[in-house]
Amino acid sequence: MTDVEALSRLSSGLFIFAATSVKFIGDSNYGDPAGQLVKLLHGTAMMEGCSPHRHLDELYLQVLNQAYPDISLDLAGRLKLVMGSIILLRDPLSARNLERLLNMNSENAASNHSPVQTTLIHLHSVVIIPEDDTQVIRLLHPSFFDFLIDPDRCRNMKLVVNAEAQHTLLAQGCLHAMRGLRRNMCGNESSSGLENEVGDLSMRITRYIPPHIQYACLHWASHLACAMVSDILVDLLKEFCSEGLLYWVEVCSVLGDLRSALLSLDSAWRALATSIDKKTETMTLLSDCERFVREFFAILSTSPKQVYHSALMFTPSETILRKKYFHELPPIRMQNGCERMWDSCLRTMEGHSYVIQSVAFSPDGTRIVSGSRDMTLRLWDAVSGAHLNTLEGHFDEINSVVFSPDGTRIVSGSDDKTLRLWDAVSGAHLN
Repeated sequence: MTDVEALSRLSSGLFIFAATSVKFIGDSNYGDPAGQLVKLLHGTAMMEGCSPHRHLDELYLQVLNQAYPDISLDLAGRLKLVMGSIILLRDPLSARNLERLLNMNSENAASNHSPVQTTLIHLHSVVIIPEDDTQVIRLLHPSFFDFLIDPDRCRNMKLVVNAEAQHTLLAQGCLHAMRGLRRNMCGNESSSGLENEVGDLSMRITRYIPPHIQYACLHWASHLACAMVSDILVDLLKEFCSEGLLYWVEVCSVLGDLRSALLSLDSAWRALATSIDKKTETMTLLSDCERFVREFFAILSTSPKQVYHSALMFTPSETILRKKYFHELPPIRMQNGCERMWDSCLRTMEGHSYVIQSVAFSPDGTRIVSGSRDMTLRLWDAVSGAHLNTLEGHFDEINSVVFSPDGTRIVSGSDDKTLRLWDAVSGAHLN
């Protein structure tokens, strides 16, 4: 049997094994394709009869062991920091922006490569590493993620990634990065702050909000939810909530992702609630901010500046959020019309022109459908309260609405003696 036939047999039809093998054999950093092929076959020679996925694990292990045969603890720590971040990032980042997020020192990097590129220089067979450090780094295949975080599969204990510890470092990196937030980061001079009045908004975002800060704003809470909530993390979160929370809301509005901001606030509050015995000011600020974004979602979605010009002004006067950010209020004082505390109503959704007779939540709790005597159904975002769609077709008042168990369909019953079936995503009438 030739070496190529042996390699083909080992792959057992698993494309990623074949693709990784080809990259491993042809890696220009070694410059010895024939030698690489021999090493690969020798390293997997004892795996006859095992599953293709076990072969893949052995290939990944061989890639790591050959790339770092006598790895020092210092290099192992740096490799786990970089590799662990790449596999756990919610969106890929370039080498340059990953370094900024992780606050990596570039002093010891090779002159023509960034610290991240230098760390990964022998892993081209499993990671796509562009020469341009402004282009994003990607895994060749997600199976490498599964391999690296499982100590039963990645048997090199120096290099196996502890996902919880890595999420902790990423959460810390995000909170550090958001220290760079400030009011009106994009320099919008419009008096109203309306996004549609800023013709070059996308260019301003690119210029003034670096990708690593954008990433931090969108994903800090998802890393926090998977992290070990340490004293360091609690202190960073306290600083963020006390000094940068409203700047973050403004940036989320600029990025068009206020809905995710609501989910982030809820996720962060839950992470603290399960890790801390008593309620803290940080938790109160997170809760206040969630109410703040819900209450003023419509105006904040279209005008980021209204975080300060109107939303903060109409925030209840005795809330911790208003007191903490009192210095951001415009030089106008309200004599009356401002509540002292939030009331129990989370959100009021308006739009129907007559009595509402039936409402239902989707199975996943993210949407609400309402049926009215005005002969329409309306679909709402249960997170933000935003109106998503109006479903029209009945000729008389609607008495009943319900989602299908999988949440993809809505059925409505009306006094026009018909049932109608709707697509719950598009609102299209199906039958």
